[in-house]
This record gives sequence, C-alpha cells and structure tokens, in this order.
Amino acid sequence: MKTHFIYEAAIGIIGIIAVFIFGNKGGAVLALMALEPFLPKSKFDEEIKILYRKTNKFTLIPFCILLALMFIFFNQQINGHIIKNICVWLFAYSLLLSHGCMGFVFFMNKKTDKS
Repeated sequence: MKTHFIYEAAIGIIGIIAVFIFGNKGGAVLALMALEPFLPKSKFDEEIKILYRKTNKFTLIPFCILLALMFIFFNQQINGHIIKNICVWLFAYSLLLSHGCMGFVFFMNKKTDKS
C-alpha cells in the first residue's frame, strides 16, 4: 500500500509542476495513473481497510489548505499561466498529492506500531 500512496503523491507533485510549466497541456500527466494497477499489491486485511478509510477522511484537511491557497492566488500569473485558467488541474493534482502524503504517513505509522 505504501507504493500506491507514494505513486499518488509523486504524480501529484509532477502534475502540479507540469501544469505550472505547460499550462492545460500539463494535464496529460494524469494518464500516468493508468500504470497504477501494475504496482505490487498487498493483502487487504481488516486493519488495512480501516487505515485506508482513515486516510480518505484525513485527506480533506491538507486538500482544503491547498484549495485556500489557490483561491488566495486565483488571479496571479505564474510562468505565464493564470491560476484561474488551470485551477481544475491544480485541484486534481493537489487531491492526489494530499491523498498520497496522508496515506503514506498513516501506513508508515502502522508499520512502526507493529515492530
């Protein structure tokens, strides 16, 4: 499961950078999510399902902070691209980034609790 969340966070970071560099064309990075089924999978026991639901709940906190930052800088221009023109891609990638980071933190704590 850790690889799943690291992959999501990496696509989120790469996607945000690509959108700032290429504008709307940077949305093509989202196609990398099609490779996710080929990542190694772990067994889903009840504890992992509970942690996955907990991750989904706590993803909202950093995502709302990132949304607030986007709305503060809504009319700013970065690298020739106005934020309001690329906000949909920024929403998608910031959701992937926050979900990946929160999931990695929760599953990292799970492994340290057992040892």
